[in-house]
Amino acid sequence: MKKFVIPAVIAIAASSAPAFAADLGAKMVTKAPVAVPSPWDVAIGAGIASDYNFRGISQSSNQPSVNAYFEGRYNSSANLQWYAGIGGYSIDFPNRAAAEIDLYAGVRPTFDKLALDLGALYYYYPGGQCFFGGAPLLAVGAASVVACNPALPNGNYSKEEASFLEFYAKATYNFTDTFNMGVGVFYTEDWLNTGADGTYGNVTAKFTVFAVSTPETI
Repeated sequence: MKKFVIPAVIAIAASSAPAFAADLGAKMVTKAPVAVPSPWDVAIGAGIASDYNFRGISQSSNQPSVNAYFEGRYNSSANLQWYAGIGGYSIDFPNRAAAEIDLYAGVRPTFDKLALDLGALYYYYPGGQCFFGGAPLLAVGAASVVACNPALPNGNYSKEEASFLEFYAKATYNFTDTFNMGVGVFYTEDWLNTGADGTYGNVTAKFTVFAVSTPETI
C-alpha cells in the first residue's frame, strides 16, 4: 500500500509547487484607472506696457501701465465653456481714479472651426473726483449742494464716477492650425458714465509661426 501512497503524495506536491511559486513570485497586474479631466480651469496673467492704449485713447496718460487678471472657467461640455474673471490696470484719468478694475463674465461656444465669445464687462474706476469750473453741482437724491474741485488746468471738466457696463460678441474662425481671423462688436448705453451710447467694432488676424509641443507621457 505504501507503493501507491508515496507516489501520490509526491505527485500532489509536484503539481502544487509551480502554483505556489507563481503566486509568490508574480506581481499582481491591475488596470490603471482612466483619468477624467476636471471641467474646472483657471487662467492667470500679468504684464507691463509702455502705454495702456484702449481703442486709440491712452488710459495711462502716455505712461507705463501694469496689469493683472484672474479668470475661472467651467467646461460644461467639450464645445461649451462658461467663464468669469477680474482684471486690473494702472491708469491716469483726468478724474484721478485710482485704477481700472474689469469685472466680466460670459460663455464661449465652439462649432467645429468657429469659436464664439458672448459676455458682459463692467469697467469700474474707483477713487474718482469731480472737477467743475461753474456753479456747485447738486447731488442726485440729496438736498445738500456738493462742490466739485476747480476745473482741470486745461479748463476741462470731469465727473467723479466714470464706471460703465459694456456688452460684447466675438467670433473667430480657424482656417488652419496656424491661421485664424476674427471680428468683435462691443456696445454700451453709457460710455464712461456720460449718458452717451457707443458701439465699437474690430477685425483681427493671427498667424502662428511655430508652436512648441510637449512630449506625450506613457
